[in-house]
Amino acid sequence: MDATVLVVGAGYAGVAAANRIAAGGAAVTVVDPREEFVERVRLHRLAAGTGAATVPLREVLHRRVRTRAARVTRIGDGTATLDDGDVLRFDRLVYAVGSGAGTAPGGALRVDTLESARRVHDAAAALPDGAVVAVVGAGLTGLETATELAAARPGLRVRLLSAGPVAAELPARSRDRVRARLASLGVEVGEGVTVTDPATLGAGLVVWTTTPAVPGLARDSGLPVDDDGRLRTDATLTCTGDARIVGAGDAVAAPPEVGLVRASCQAALPLGSPRRAPCSRACADAPHRRPRCPTPRSAWRSGRTPR
Repeated sequence: MDATVLVVGAGYAGVAAANRIAAGGAAVTVVDPREEFVERVRLHRLAAGTGAATVPLREVLHRRVRTRAARVTRIGDGTATLDDGDVLRFDRLVYAVGSGAGTAPGGALRVDTLESARRVHDAAAALPDGAVVAVVGAGLTGLETATELAAARPGLRVRLLSAGPVAAELPARSRDRVRARLASLGVEVGEGVTVTDPATLGAGLVVWTTTPAVPGLARDSGLPVDDDGRLRTDATLTCTGDARIVGAGDAVAAPPEVGLVRASCQAALPLGSPRRAPCSRACADAPHRRPRCPTPRSAWRSGRTPR
């Protein structure tokens, strides 16, 4: 008898896991509040009003995968309780709710969820020409947001502020090209700038793109965290119980009944290499590889998620 697998979360990790498991013959149900798949690597386009960041969830799922539009409120021994009162039973659980729940200081907006990207879009659309938009954080999300806004609204004054170098994770030649592109778009760059109070920037819109915290992670949880309360990237964690939690390259927090895991625990289910996940962090964080991120929907549904 095929195993019954419940996947909680329909982001990149959840969809990839559901498709690969379903392709192997298991009965898979995906539970997520949305009936659409959010392409997080395209949220900056939604924020700037230059493109969409969602597709219908059914279009990226294997034909054998079932869906439930609901939230999981409790995970027990082989059961998951939904917010509509239903109880789903499972043999294996994939907990893939992801990260991105960090909060921005008062007066600033993030671009890490569909709702927050829409708020940035609405706020930017209401600004007159000549208004200042300050993007705090010059990692890949900050760069994409700043350049997309500058290209879409050339009348705005877009400032990119960073405590360190712009695009610090890129090679020196790539950083030079990034700076040249920013200059061609009229983006004002401020490096070595630490922002603690968005109100001091004198901007009509402040977009906060610094690294988010892992949702639900507490300092007293016993997990290895840095001084900012974020999970250390060099942490080695252990899968617990029968549940297997899958992340999209980042650690995710889970309820106490389930435990917490990193990508190394994915071997517990036939998911393949985590590096093959579409638009994984390795891909999303490398602009020169970005054209390879859009994945044919047929490949998603078949479970043959390509590199």
